[in-house]
Amino acid sequence: MTSERPGLLLLDFDNVAFSRGRSKLFSGLHFSVYAGQVVWLQGHNGHGKTSVLKLAMRLAQPDAGVIRWGTAFDHGGAPTYIGHLNGQSVDLKVQESLTYSARMHGAVASADAVASALKRTSLYALRNRLVHSLSQGERRRLALTRLLLNQSALWVLDEPLDALDTASTAMVLDLIEEQIQNGGAVLMSSHIPFHATDLQVLDLAALHTP
Repeated sequence: MTSERPGLLLLDFDNVAFSRGRSKLFSGLHFSVYAGQVVWLQGHNGHGKTSVLKLAMRLAQPDAGVIRWGTAFDHGGAPTYIGHLNGQSVDLKVQESLTYSARMHGAVASADAVASALKRTSLYALRNRLVHSLSQGERRRLALTRLLLNQSALWVLDEPLDALDTASTAMVLDLIEEQIQNGGAVLMSSHIPFHATDLQVLDLAALHTP
C-alpha cells in the first residue's frame, strides 16, 4: 500500500513492529488510512490482525515504529472501535445497553438518537428485550449500532460481519459505504469477502514472523 494519496490522512503506521509475549507477530508495517477509504486487513489467525486494530486505537504499544492519528483528532475525539467481542451489558435492555455503551464512549445518545439508530439496524422492535436473550447475530448488530451514535471520521472494526445473516451483512456494508461517502474511513478485519468503494487490501502474511 502507498501513503501517497489525496485526501485527509486519518491514520498512519510507520515501520511498526509488534510482539505477543516472546513471539514477534510482524515488523516493518507501513500503511496509511485516508478519508473515503476502506482498508481490509487480511491474514491467517495469529498473524496480528486484532493486534493492528488495537495498536490503531492505542490499546497496545508497538515494539518499534510510530503510529499517528490524523489532524481530525487534534482537538479531541478518537476513532470508533468495535472489537470482536461485543462489549455489552447483557443484563440491561437493548436500548439501555446501547445508551450506556454510547455514552461511555463519549456520545450524547439522546432517546431519539438511540431509537433512530435501533430502527436503522432493525432492532427497535427488540428495544425492551434483555441483551442476554438476543441471538449472536442480534448482539453483533447491537454492537455495530453504536457506530451511528459515536460518530467518528475513522471506524476500526474487528470482524464486523461475524455471526450476521445475509440481510444484516448487507445492512452493515451499507453503513460502511455511507461512512466513506460522507468523508470517513474504515479499517477492518474480516474473514468474509466483501466489496466497498476504494477498497484497499493489506495482507499481514508477508510481514508475519513465524
